[in-house]
Amino acid sequence: MSDRQDRLINCLAQWGLRGLPTLGSTRSRAAECHLQALGATPAAARAEAARHVALELLRNARFRRYEIRDPSAWRQRIHAMTVSDPQQLWRASSPARMIALLHTGEYRLAVARVVELHDRPTRFLVPALCTEGDPMHRALKSLEQFGHSIEVVHPATPNLALTMLRRLRSGTTVIAFIDMPAAIGQQRFADPVRCRLLGRDAHMALAPLQLAATAGSPVLLAGALMEPDSGGQLTLLHHAEDLKQPGSTQALLDAASAHIQSDPANWFLLDRLDSYLRVYKDARPLDT
Repeated sequence: MSDRQDRLINCLAQWGLRGLPTLGSTRSRAAECHLQALGATPAAARAEAARHVALELLRNARFRRYEIRDPSAWRQRIHAMTVSDPQQLWRASSPARMIALLHTGEYRLAVARVVELHDRPTRFLVPALCTEGDPMHRALKSLEQFGHSIEVVHPATPNLALTMLRRLRSGTTVIAFIDMPAAIGQQRFADPVRCRLLGRDAHMALAPLQLAATAGSPVLLAGALMEPDSGGQLTLLHHAEDLKQPGSTQALLDAASAHIQSDPANWFLLDRLDSYLRVYKDARPLDT
Protein backbone atom coordinates (compact mmCIF):
# COMPACT_ATOMS: atom_id res chain seq x y z
CA MET A 1 0.00 0.00 0.00
CA SER A 2 1.35 3.44 -0.90
CA ASP A 3 1.58 6.25 1.62
CA ARG A 4 -0.56 8.38 -0.67
CA GLN A 5 -3.35 5.78 -0.75
CA ASP A 6 -3.26 5.43 3.01
CA ARG A 7 -3.46 9.20 3.44
CA LEU A 8 -6.46 9.37 1.13
CA ILE A 9 -8.28 6.65 3.04
CA ASN A 10 -7.42 8.18 6.39
CA CYS A 11 -8.76 11.52 5.16
CA LEU A 12 -11.97 9.77 4.14
CA ALA A 13 -12.41 8.36 7.62
CA GLN A 14 -11.58 11.69 9.27
CA TRP A 15 -14.07 13.46 7.01
CA GLY A 16 -16.67 10.97 8.12
CA LEU A 17 -15.99 11.65 11.78
CA ARG A 18 -16.68 15.36 11.29
CA GLY A 19 -19.23 15.47 8.52
CA LEU A 20 -21.53 12.50 8.74
CA PRO A 21 -23.77 13.74 11.60
CA THR A 22 -24.87 16.67 9.43
CA LEU A 23 -25.73 14.43 6.48
CA GLY A 24 -28.60 12.75 8.33
CA SER A 25 -27.88 9.36 6.74
CA THR A 26 -30.22 6.51 7.61
CA ARG A 27 -27.41 4.42 9.04
CA SER A 28 -26.07 7.25 11.16
CA ARG A 29 -29.49 8.05 12.63
CA ALA A 30 -30.20 4.39 13.40
CA ALA A 31 -26.78 3.89 14.98
CA GLU A 32 -27.21 7.04 17.08
CA CYS A 33 -30.56 5.78 18.38
CA HIS A 34 -29.17 2.36 19.24
CA LEU A 35 -26.09 3.79 20.94
CA GLN A 36 -28.33 5.84 23.22
CA ALA A 37 -30.31 2.69 23.99
CA LEU A 38 -27.02 1.06 24.97
CA GLY A 39 -26.35 3.88 27.43
CA ALA A 40 -24.40 6.52 25.50
CA THR A 41 -25.15 10.19 26.04
CA PRO A 42 -26.74 12.02 23.09
CA ALA A 43 -23.46 13.81 22.27
CA ALA A 44 -21.38 10.63 22.51
CA ALA A 45 -23.97 8.69 20.50
CA ARG A 46 -23.87 11.30 17.73
CA ALA A 47 -20.09 11.20 17.48
CA GLU A 48 -19.88 7.40 17.63
CA ALA A 49 -22.66 7.03 15.04
CA ALA A 50 -20.61 9.17 12.66
CA ARG A 51 -17.57 7.05 13.42
CA HIS A 52 -19.61 3.88 12.79
CA VAL A 53 -20.48 5.02 9.25
CA ALA A 54 -16.96 6.32 8.60
CA LEU A 55 -15.47 2.98 9.59
CA GLU A 56 -17.83 1.24 7.18
CA LEU A 57 -16.59 3.53 4.37
CA LEU A 58 -13.02 2.69 5.33
CA ARG A 59 -13.80 -1.03 5.59
CA ASN A 60 -15.22 -1.10 2.08
CA ALA A 61 -12.40 1.01 0.64
CA ARG A 62 -9.80 -1.35 2.05
CA PHE A 63 -11.71 -4.39 0.82
CA ARG A 64 -11.58 -3.08 -2.76
CA ARG A 65 -7.79 -2.84 -2.48
CA TYR A 66 -7.01 -6.39 -1.31
CA GLU A 67 -3.94 -7.54 -3.26
CA ILE A 68 -5.20 -11.09 -3.85
CA ARG A 69 -3.18 -11.46 -7.07
CA ASP A 70 0.07 -10.48 -5.36
CA PRO A 71 0.77 -13.19 -2.74
CA SER A 72 3.51 -11.24 -0.97
CA ALA A 73 1.51 -8.01 -0.62
CA TRP A 74 -1.69 -9.91 0.22
CA ARG A 75 0.02 -11.87 2.97
CA GLN A 76 1.63 -8.68 4.27
CA ARG A 77 -1.79 -7.05 4.56
CA ILE A 78 -3.23 -10.08 6.34
CA HIS A 79 -0.39 -10.21 8.85
CA ALA A 80 -0.64 -6.46 9.49
CA MET A 81 -3.73 -7.39 11.51
CA THR A 82 -2.15 -8.18 14.87
CA VAL A 83 -3.43 -11.04 17.01
CA SER A 84 -4.14 -10.73 20.72
CA ASP A 85 -4.57 -13.92 22.74
CA PRO A 86 -4.30 -12.90 26.42
CA GLN A 87 -5.93 -16.13 27.65
CA GLN A 88 -3.80 -18.37 25.38
CA LEU A 89 -6.98 -19.78 23.86
CA TRP A 90 -5.26 -20.82 20.64
CA ARG A 91 -3.14 -23.32 22.53
CA ALA A 92 -6.23 -24.67 24.32
CA SER A 93 -8.18 -25.25 21.11
CA SER A 94 -8.13 -28.64 19.45
CA PRO A 95 -7.23 -28.91 15.75
CA ALA A 96 -10.75 -29.74 14.56
CA ARG A 97 -13.08 -26.93 15.63
CA MET A 98 -15.39 -24.15 14.67
CA ILE A 99 -13.99 -20.64 14.73
CA ALA A 100 -16.80 -18.20 15.43
CA LEU A 101 -16.33 -14.62 14.23
CA LEU A 102 -18.17 -11.35 14.79
CA HIS A 103 -18.95 -8.63 12.27
CA THR A 104 -16.59 -6.25 14.05
CA GLY A 105 -13.61 -4.36 12.69
CA GLU A 106 -12.36 -5.40 9.26
CA TYR A 107 -14.28 -8.64 9.52
CA ARG A 108 -13.56 -9.85 5.98
CA LEU A 109 -9.83 -9.61 6.62
CA ALA A 110 -10.39 -11.33 9.97
CA VAL A 111 -11.39 -14.49 8.09
CA ALA A 112 -8.08 -14.41 6.23
CA ARG A 113 -6.20 -13.73 9.47
CA VAL A 114 -7.81 -16.73 11.12
CA VAL A 115 -6.80 -18.90 8.18
CA GLU A 116 -3.24 -17.60 8.39
CA LEU A 117 -3.07 -18.45 12.10
CA HIS A 118 -2.70 -22.03 10.94
CA ASP A 119 0.98 -22.74 10.25
CA ARG A 120 0.15 -25.93 8.35
CA PRO A 121 -2.08 -26.44 5.30
CA THR A 122 -5.61 -26.79 6.64
CA ARG A 123 -9.04 -27.56 5.21
CA PHE A 124 -11.65 -24.86 5.81
CA LEU A 125 -15.36 -24.45 5.17
CA VAL A 126 -16.56 -20.83 5.13
CA PRO A 127 -20.28 -20.00 4.78
CA ALA A 128 -20.38 -16.56 3.12
CA LEU A 129 -22.96 -14.36 1.39
CA CYS A 130 -21.20 -14.53 -1.96
CA THR A 131 -21.15 -16.63 -5.10
CA GLU A 132 -18.36 -17.74 -7.40
CA GLY A 133 -16.80 -14.74 -9.09
CA ASP A 134 -17.82 -12.23 -6.40
CA PRO A 135 -14.98 -10.19 -4.82
CA MET A 136 -15.43 -11.89 -1.45
CA HIS A 137 -15.44 -15.35 -3.04
CA ARG A 138 -12.23 -14.51 -4.93
CA ALA A 139 -10.61 -13.16 -1.77
CA LEU A 140 -11.42 -16.32 0.18
CA LYS A 141 -10.28 -18.68 -2.58
CA SER A 142 -7.05 -16.67 -2.95
CA LEU A 143 -5.99 -18.03 0.44
CA GLU A 144 -5.43 -21.38 -1.25
CA GLN A 145 -2.20 -19.97 -2.72
CA PHE A 146 -0.81 -20.27 0.83
CA GLY A 147 -1.41 -24.02 0.88
CA HIS A 148 -4.87 -24.18 2.45
CA SER A 149 -8.09 -25.65 1.06
CA ILE A 150 -11.01 -23.21 1.20
CA GLU A 151 -14.56 -24.41 0.53
CA VAL A 152 -16.87 -21.41 0.23
CA VAL A 153 -20.61 -22.06 0.50
CA HIS A 154 -23.53 -19.66 0.28
CA PRO A 155 -25.84 -19.83 3.34
CA ALA A 156 -28.77 -20.63 1.05
CA THR A 157 -27.05 -23.73 -0.35
CA PRO A 158 -29.34 -26.78 -0.03
CA ASN A 159 -28.38 -29.16 2.79
CA LEU A 160 -25.79 -26.70 4.12
CA ALA A 161 -26.41 -27.84 7.71
CA LEU A 162 -25.68 -31.44 6.78
CA THR A 163 -22.55 -30.38 4.87
CA MET A 164 -21.25 -28.36 7.83
CA LEU A 165 -21.95 -31.22 10.21
CA ARG A 166 -20.06 -33.68 8.01
CA ARG A 167 -17.13 -31.31 7.62
CA LEU A 168 -16.86 -30.72 11.37
CA ARG A 169 -16.91 -34.46 12.04
CA SER A 170 -14.29 -35.10 9.35
CA GLY A 171 -11.81 -32.61 10.83
CA THR A 172 -12.46 -29.59 8.60
CA THR A 173 -12.28 -26.24 10.41
CA VAL A 174 -15.45 -24.22 9.91
CA ILE A 175 -15.22 -20.40 10.08
CA ALA A 176 -18.65 -18.88 10.64
CA PHE A 177 -20.11 -15.56 11.75
CA ILE A 178 -22.40 -16.08 14.72
CA ASP A 179 -23.76 -12.58 15.48
CA MET A 180 -26.52 -12.39 12.87
CA PRO A 181 -30.15 -11.69 13.82
CA ALA A 182 -32.74 -14.20 12.70
CA ALA A 183 -33.81 -11.75 9.98
CA ILE A 184 -33.13 -8.27 8.63
CA GLY A 185 -36.18 -6.79 6.97
CA GLN A 186 -37.76 -9.49 4.84
CA GLN A 187 -34.58 -11.57 4.59
CA ARG A 188 -34.60 -14.44 7.06
CA PHE A 189 -31.26 -16.08 7.79
CA ALA A 190 -32.21 -18.97 10.08
CA ASP A 191 -34.77 -20.10 12.61
CA PRO A 192 -34.89 -17.61 15.49
CA VAL A 193 -33.39 -18.64 18.81
CA ARG A 194 -34.15 -16.78 22.05
CA CYS A 195 -31.01 -15.66 23.87
CA ARG A 196 -29.34 -12.64 25.47
CA LEU A 197 -27.20 -10.19 23.50
CA LEU A 198 -25.84 -6.85 24.69
CA GLY A 199 -27.72 -7.21 27.95
CA ARG A 200 -31.15 -7.66 26.42
CA ASP A 201 -33.44 -10.37 25.09
CA ALA A 202 -32.71 -11.11 21.44
CA HIS A 203 -33.57 -13.48 18.62
CA MET A 204 -30.56 -14.69 16.66
CA ALA A 205 -29.53 -17.06 13.88
CA LEU A 206 -27.45 -19.49 15.93
CA ALA A 207 -27.44 -22.44 13.53
CA PRO A 208 -23.59 -22.61 13.33
CA LEU A 209 -23.30 -22.94 17.11
CA GLN A 210 -26.08 -25.50 17.21
CA LEU A 211 -24.28 -27.56 14.58
CA ALA A 212 -21.04 -27.35 16.56
CA ALA A 213 -22.91 -28.64 19.60
CA THR A 214 -24.34 -31.55 17.59
CA ALA A 215 -20.91 -32.38 16.17
CA GLY A 216 -19.26 -32.19 19.59
CA SER A 217 -16.85 -29.61 18.17
CA PRO A 218 -15.16 -27.03 20.39
CA VAL A 219 -15.71 -23.41 19.39
CA LEU A 220 -13.19 -20.58 19.46
CA LEU A 221 -14.68 -17.07 19.43
CA ALA A 222 -12.70 -14.20 17.91
CA GLY A 223 -13.45 -10.59 17.05
CA ALA A 224 -11.57 -7.82 15.25
CA LEU A 225 -11.37 -4.05 15.77
CA MET A 226 -10.14 -1.45 13.29
CA GLU A 227 -8.92 2.14 13.20
CA PRO A 228 -7.92 4.31 10.22
CA ASP A 229 -4.21 4.35 11.09
CA SER A 230 -3.51 0.65 11.66
CA GLY A 231 -4.01 -2.81 10.24
CA GLY A 232 -6.40 -3.62 13.06
CA GLN A 233 -6.37 -6.32 15.69
CA LEU A 234 -7.96 -9.74 16.03
CA THR A 235 -8.60 -10.83 19.62
CA LEU A 236 -9.28 -14.40 20.69
CA LEU A 237 -12.15 -13.98 23.12
CA HIS A 238 -13.57 -17.27 24.38
CA HIS A 239 -13.17 -21.03 24.08
CA ALA A 240 -16.12 -23.39 24.53
CA GLU A 241 -15.13 -27.02 24.69
CA ASP A 242 -18.67 -28.44 24.68
CA LEU A 243 -21.68 -26.32 23.74
CA LYS A 244 -24.01 -29.05 24.94
CA GLN A 245 -23.17 -28.08 28.50
CA PRO A 246 -25.92 -25.90 30.08
CA GLY A 247 -25.14 -22.21 29.78
CA SER A 248 -22.18 -22.76 27.46
CA THR A 249 -23.69 -21.06 24.40
CA GLN A 250 -24.93 -18.10 26.41
CA ALA A 251 -21.48 -17.71 27.98
CA LEU A 252 -20.03 -17.48 24.46
CA LEU A 253 -22.65 -14.87 23.52
CA ASP A 254 -21.80 -12.93 26.69
CA ALA A 255 -18.16 -12.82 25.57
CA ALA A 256 -19.31 -11.64 22.14
CA SER A 257 -21.44 -8.94 23.76
CA ALA A 258 -18.52 -7.71 25.87
CA HIS A 259 -16.35 -7.38 22.76
CA ILE A 260 -19.04 -5.49 20.84
CA GLN A 261 -19.73 -3.20 23.80
CA SER A 262 -16.02 -2.37 24.08
CA ASP A 263 -16.38 -0.39 20.83
CA PRO A 264 -19.93 -0.51 19.39
CA ALA A 265 -19.05 1.76 16.44
CA ASN A 266 -16.78 -1.05 15.16
CA TRP A 267 -19.77 -3.42 14.90
CA PHE A 268 -21.09 -3.56 11.34
CA LEU A 269 -24.58 -4.48 12.57
CA LEU A 270 -24.95 -1.64 15.10
CA ASP A 271 -27.48 0.23 12.97
CA ARG A 272 -29.54 -3.00 12.63
CA LEU A 273 -29.82 -3.61 16.37
CA ASP A 274 -33.61 -3.38 16.20
CA SER A 275 -33.61 -6.55 14.04
CA TYR A 276 -32.54 -8.56 17.09
CA LEU A 277 -35.57 -7.39 19.06
CA ARG A 278 -38.27 -8.72 16.72
CA VAL A 279 -40.76 -11.13 18.26
CA TYR A 280 -41.25 -14.53 16.63
CA LYS A 281 -43.98 -17.00 17.48
CA ASP A 282 -41.79 -19.88 16.27
CA ALA A 283 -38.67 -18.87 18.25
CA ARG A 284 -36.94 -21.66 20.16
CA PRO A 285 -35.22 -21.33 23.51
CA LEU A 286 -31.46 -21.57 23.75
CA ASP A 287 -29.77 -24.90 24.61
CA THR A 288 -32.61 -27.12 23.43
